[in-house]
Amino acid sequence: MNHANKFLLWWVLAGVAGLAIFIRFYDYAFAVASIDLRFSRADAVKVAEKFVQSKGFDLYGFNSAAVFASEYTDSVYMQRTQGIRKANEYIKNGIPMWYWNVRWFKELDKEGFHVFINPSSGRVEYFSHGLLEDSGGADLGQDAGKKIALDELAAHGIKIGDYDIKESSTTKQKHRTDHHFVWEKKNFKIAEATYRITVEIAGDKICRYSEYLKMPENFLRDLDKETSGGVVFTTICSTIMFLFTVFAAVVMVIKSHAVSQKIWQVPVALAGVAAALNIFGFFNDLPSSWMFYPNTVSKAVFIVMQFNGAVHEALVYASVIFCYAILGVIMCHGEEAVRFPLAVKFINKKLTYGDIVPACARGYSLAFIFLGYITVFYLIAGRFCGVWIPVNTNYSNILSTPLPFLFPLTIAFIAAINEEFTYRAFMINFIDKKAGMRWLALLFPAVVWAFGHSTYSVYPAYVRGIELTIFGVVMGMVFLRYGLETVIIAHFVINAVLGALPLLRSHNFYFIFSGLVVIGLIAAPAVVLCTLRSAKSTA
Repeated sequence: MNHANKFLLWWVLAGVAGLAIFIRFYDYAFAVASIDLRFSRADAVKVAEKFVQSKGFDLYGFNSAAVFASEYTDSVYMQRTQGIRKANEYIKNGIPMWYWNVRWFKELDKEGFHVFINPSSGRVEYFSHGLLEDSGGADLGQDAGKKIALDELAAHGIKIGDYDIKESSTTKQKHRTDHHFVWEKKNFKIAEATYRITVEIAGDKICRYSEYLKMPENFLRDLDKETSGGVVFTTICSTIMFLFTVFAAVVMVIKSHAVSQKIWQVPVALAGVAAALNIFGFFNDLPSSWMFYPNTVSKAVFIVMQFNGAVHEALVYASVIFCYAILGVIMCHGEEAVRFPLAVKFINKKLTYGDIVPACARGYSLAFIFLGYITVFYLIAGRFCGVWIPVNTNYSNILSTPLPFLFPLTIAFIAAINEEFTYRAFMINFIDKKAGMRWLALLFPAVVWAFGHSTYSVYPAYVRGIELTIFGVVMGMVFLRYGLETVIIAHFVINAVLGALPLLRSHNFYFIFSGLVVIGLIAAPAVVLCTLRSAKSTA
């Protein structure tokens, strides 16, 4: 075995080790919420519909939509004050954290309903009936309104003796009288948070019922401060990229004549694929988008607005990918054979399986090394450095789409192409040529790329930047040594695997099958390269 093959073997062995670590220890590094998803989306809609009708409302003529949602602030508070294990115990015992949000709405009609269903028990934990302030209704006194509220609590299985009333108020509307009541559970606290129930009466009917944790104000302020830190990091990185982009646009105009006409085919093709995936994603997400329908416009106008937004987003993604791909090519002018080895050989009809196999082996191995790396990173950081990540669930709203595998594949493709051309092909070569400092060319783009991800749910906010900076430098080194195709493959595979996890853990055959489709399609880069090689050889 020659030196090159031995080194490639080490790549593969490192990748296998990274994947093994990821599979074995992922759940220890990234906690998963203990949710028994006994009630599916369809089940939740049926339970919610029955509940609304039991309140005397007719749903004839209403449209419905449902998504899976969470009380993010509550989940962060629970984990931070109680730890993962105890937080999961509270979730199992019914503390509202995750729920099905079911909505009924009418076109051009403010009246509508929202119902939150606990996915484990099927309990109704929230109900609201939206209506106009000048809608008619009864004029009941506060005592009569309170009796209706107490009857509602009893219907939900609430023992009023376990609660103290904290608030009660009455508001006289134009054509009815409304009442507002808040109860707090006795002798119950999670750190400083209390458990409350709010009931509101419009006339003589329930218009709102809500069970929730009342967060302490100091926690909310501290969380907002920590979250805003991530926003600041991301904003700074976005500003840096904007300045680079403006300068680079000038460079592109001046030097675009130096780019081979053949190489333009690659950016155009990549931009086209990105745009198409975004448009397909719009149709795939359409059922869930009705949750955000503003009933002040017609449904036709809403669909047109949504489609227009999807087209705009597709064009933006396509334009960004195209521009940075061209910029990357310009910055690598004279070094194309090293920076884009497979693309150059493909264009010159010299691409062989001897080129494809090592590039794919390194790309897939690098992806698996990263998965092992983040697992070890957060195991150590969580245990010894006070780093924590809010618990995830095994469910994602991509499961509510007709083609659940489309979203993770779209994100994987767009992120891999856009970010690798931007931060590796363009920024590394730009800084290397202009400043002549290879270490800075590796470090600076890695830092900007890494801290641009600081809005992810990791606390403290700067930790995500540190994690990705380290690997960003590694990605840069691999790019300089083996070319852009290798790091694009790695980036695509990483995002595809992480995006497939909610599907594979869903305990539903169709979703698991969709997850396997995503996992199967991580072979897409290798298949595409082999197909291109075959097409060129027969052309």
